[in-house]
Amino acid sequence: MEFVIAVIFLITSYLSGYLLTVRFFPSFRSLLRIASAYILGTLMSVWLVLVLSLILYRFTEEAMSVGFTLTTAFLLVFTVHQRTFFKAPLGLRPSHVIFFIIAFLYSWILFSSTFDYDEKLHEIKIAGLIWSDYGFHLPLIRSFSLGNNLSLEHPLYAHESIRYHFLFDFMLGVQEKMGIPLDYALNIPSALFWTCLLISIYYLSKKLFFDSRFVGFVSVVLFLLNSSLSFVEFIKKYPPASLGSLLSSWWNLPGYVAFGPWDGNIISIFWNWNIYINQRHLAFGYSLVLIVLVHYIDEHIRGEVRTTYSQKAFLGLITGLLVLWHSQAFICLFGLLVLFLLLFSDRKKSLVAIIIALVVALPQILWL
Repeated sequence: MEFVIAVIFLITSYLSGYLLTVRFFPSFRSLLRIASAYILGTLMSVWLVLVLSLILYRFTEEAMSVGFTLTTAFLLVFTVHQRTFFKAPLGLRPSHVIFFIIAFLYSWILFSSTFDYDEKLHEIKIAGLIWSDYGFHLPLIRSFSLGNNLSLEHPLYAHESIRYHFLFDFMLGVQEKMGIPLDYALNIPSALFWTCLLISIYYLSKKLFFDSRFVGFVSVVLFLLNSSLSFVEFIKKYPPASLGSLLSSWWNLPGYVAFGPWDGNIISIFWNWNIYINQRHLAFGYSLVLIVLVHYIDEHIRGEVRTTYSQKAFLGLITGLLVLWHSQAFICLFGLLVLFLLLFSDRKKSLVAIIIALVVALPQILWL
């Protein structure tokens, strides 16, 4: 029964995000709406589970399960009540479907190859390059799924509160508690977040440069490629005798070519994909930042939408709710809101977004 509730939760969470996207980002179409729906639905639904769980924690030890079930019921009612927004045209093309499938399959291979769970041996398998981060994340996830850590105590330090943006780990923990296997609870959202990030990059670039699909695809490709001079280090370490040996060395690369600053190299390790593989919630945070950027492009550069006070209030709300998902992404997005206040003429509406973002974010910041 719990697994069924979890599946209904995932479906209604996405559908709720879709309805919110149509309501507050009406200019979004096709893949951009699909990506925004998943990001917004996840943001709002997991926050609701946390709030209800914290409220119910005083009354029952099953607070997370009850909060998760109540959230699922609320999302179901909300989806049915707001179903008229589903009539908005999506404008999805076959090429969009192909792009999404390729992006998701690639993302799934990327993330599932670094984290897995052996059901027969009951062993967690972690790639050697991410063990350091998961030495923290796994205890935190399991403190929610196997424990009842609604006191929000650090799993590795007694009587110490969590000082880290933990909502992604909370989401995984409560989903595992509801019957979703840990590897699927971790890898499916990770792959979808990464897919949403690629879609957001594509549409941001496309809208900035006169609807050029070429610019959009090139932006995605350049994002996926390493932007440093680590290829020089690679050739030094693995001097190629032939093209075949070069490709073999690249395909079987055992670790990072550059590990700066820890190996004394001036090329940072953070130019690699490891920052997204180790911190699975980073792609989520950046996706939300880019989605808001695309909205401002549609509003102020392309002139496709006139934003109301309710839309600005919603922008402030989702900005403030980002703190416990990824605090650095919140800093980026809040800074952009302040910049938009200075750049654009609708300062009263922009001020509404900033005030609401501060009201929502400040208690979280003070607690962290």
